[in-house]
Amino acid sequence: MQKEKNDELSKMFSYAGNYHKLTILGCILAGISTIFSMLPFVCIWFVIRDLIHGLSQGDVTLAAGSSHYAWMALLFSVLSIFLYFLALIFSHLAAFRTATNMRKKAIHHIVELPLGYFSQNTSGRLRKIIDDNAGLTEGFLAHQLPDLTGAVVRGSRDRPQCSVILREKDLSDKEYEILAEKILEMCRESGVRCFLHSRISVANRLGCRRIHMSIPVLMSMSEEERSQMRKIFQEISVSCHSMEDMDTAVRCGATQIILGTIFETECKKGLKGKGLGFVAEICKACPVPVYAIWGINLKRLPQVMESGAAGGCMMSGFMRI
Repeated sequence: MQKEKNDELSKMFSYAGNYHKLTILGCILAGISTIFSMLPFVCIWFVIRDLIHGLSQGDVTLAAGSSHYAWMALLFSVLSIFLYFLALIFSHLAAFRTATNMRKKAIHHIVELPLGYFSQNTSGRLRKIIDDNAGLTEGFLAHQLPDLTGAVVRGSRDRPQCSVILREKDLSDKEYEILAEKILEMCRESGVRCFLHSRISVANRLGCRRIHMSIPVLMSMSEEERSQMRKIFQEISVSCHSMEDMDTAVRCGATQIILGTIFETECKKGLKGKGLGFVAEICKACPVPVYAIWGINLKRLPQVMESGAAGGCMMSGFMRI
């Protein structure tokens, strides 16, 4: 499977031609930017150390020399922003070239197809498939790949990444917004990602750039609305229950999949879980992280992750801890 992923990456780079070097350079700069972004915290630690030493000696002037650490913190912050800006410039240049060449290659292939093929596949449908997939590849190379490099440098992949999806479907928009504002603040303070559920207008007003959608709601939107959603939100989570759902979600710009129903639960008694084999099947085909839901607890979480899932979603499971 690792070989298949390497082959896919090589094929994607082949569409960029010599521009693939800009993708690599962008990732390197993103990694260096991440290192510089952590150094200000080291400088702040030195400032605090000097202040504590001065206070313990009864002479705060002993910490006067620590001002240069403050300037170093500022310098590292500016360098981090500048390098990340350069990284995005390079990654975008490569991404644009890759997407353009993918579209050209697809068009060249289409014009060689027999005319009978077009009796069952309309030109509008083909254009949509080509544009959607080229756009997803462009987004991955331009944004997600540099960010992933930064995450690896920080070592965040070794730590569990916690998220909250705020559903509360029985609340009105106004009530939901009041609750969401409080939850978002709590999540920011705790370093936890928060996804608002379906309420795009509420998320916009609160400046939340993460949204969770169901497949029916996603399909009820026009292509223009889905395109606008992809521009607004950094992360789009979608609930899926089948391979078809997963394909639809990815085409519509999903950055992660919430996959159910894996195990039987009390709240959905009688609904048989689809099991770990279903998780493995979806994870093998899905290009974005998959999180299992329904019947997940601390005992079952390692099982779904061994099947390929990035993690699991719990509600009642947390109540029993």
